[in-house]
Amino acid sequence: MNATWGDAMQFHAMVWPDGGQYSVVFVDAPGCQTCADDPASAEVMAQDAVEGWVEVHLVTGTALPAPKRIRRRLPKGGWWLTITIPLKIAVRALLVTRRVQMGLSQAQMAARMKVTRQAYQQLESPDANLRLDTLTRAFEALEVAPILTLAPRHRPMRRAPHRRAASMK
Repeated sequence: MNATWGDAMQFHAMVWPDGGQYSVVFVDAPGCQTCADDPASAEVMAQDAVEGWVEVHLVTGTALPAPKRIRRRLPKGGWWLTITIPLKIAVRALLVTRRVQMGLSQAQMAARMKVTRQAYQQLESPDANLRLDTLTRAFEALEVAPILTLAPRHRPMRRAPHRRAASMK
């Protein structure tokens, strides 16, 4: 199994009105869900929830589950929300996921990179500053080549709830 996320690390969530609030459930992030008072807050809360979910995987050193093409029926009044994970977090998550898939410990990765285990741990830490030369060595140790794509920045894709237009008389 390879860590593949397309052009960006994105997670898709179902959002729907639920008893005066809006529920948000991520289909590819087991256990990741949140709620908010309004649709705008739902987007903010969703970003925070899924980033936290990814960071937990970083801290625990566990691989992210591979994204699935899950077809789920939206609850009444619901819509899809796409959240993009910031590059700083996404790169680390991909490194951890690939390392775990290869069955390597942090110490083994450090040895492959010819750095200390503590230096490698910093590479996976959500708070450390990433250096391009260190990342390049990590990619070589993981036997992968990064593919960089630059795209115009855009707001997360969101399909707003369908509203009926008022009839004109």
